[in-house]
Amino acid sequence: MDVRTALRRLIAGTPLRIDTDDGQIITLRSAGKGAALRKKAGERVEVGVIVGRVIDPATGEYKRDAIIRLITAAGERQTVASNEGGEFRILDVPTGSAKVTVSFTGYADQASAVQVIAGKTVTLDFALLAPGEEARGPEIVVTGGREGDARAIMSQRRSMNITNNLSSESFGEVSEGNVGEFLKFMPGVVTQNQGGADDTVRYVGLRGLPPEYTSVDRRGKRTPVAG
Repeated sequence: MDVRTALRRLIAGTPLRIDTDDGQIITLRSAGKGAALRKKAGERVEVGVIVGRVIDPATGEYKRDAIIRLITAAGERQTVASNEGGEFRILDVPTGSAKVTVSFTGYADQASAVQVIAGKTVTLDFALLAPGEEARGPEIVVTGGREGDARAIMSQRRSMNITNNLSSESFGEVSEGNVGEFLKFMPGVVTQNQGGADDTVRYVGLRGLPPEYTSVDRRGKRTPVAG
């Protein structure tokens, strides 16, 4: 696969397009806002906005990091992700018909057609269902660890850093509130205790390195680690 083919696959589904290519330098241009407001000199293209939320009706939980893809009647594409409250917003959508598709790991894709009106905001909400599941009336639902695993996978896919995201729901309750009992199930993590009768996890090492080379952040703040 050459560089240009790889680049086209990388930007597929985004507003980016290859604008110029002289064999050495490739210039990209956004086909989202630029295409929506630019046609010919002196001509303005009317645009609107699409907003909505993504929810799992079985649990009542709004889905963060869901992938929302837009395809307009003219073939223009935009891709956004839902935020903490499952909300998403697609700006500068050309007026007319469009198709919006939502994807989330572990759920069937949901697609819906929408009519965009100039200068207006259209609301489009999505209810995700598991593959083969149909929308039903009120009922008692027992949920397992699938939702937690799906959230972890989607968060890892969206992260700009190299991360391993795991859901605590996959391992049940943490023993005696010690997060070390949870960490020992993670790949590449080695835990140690003080020996003797106390079998509580005290030290954590990563990728075979001693515990003193491991740093711990809690909510963005560095936590002292015993070495």
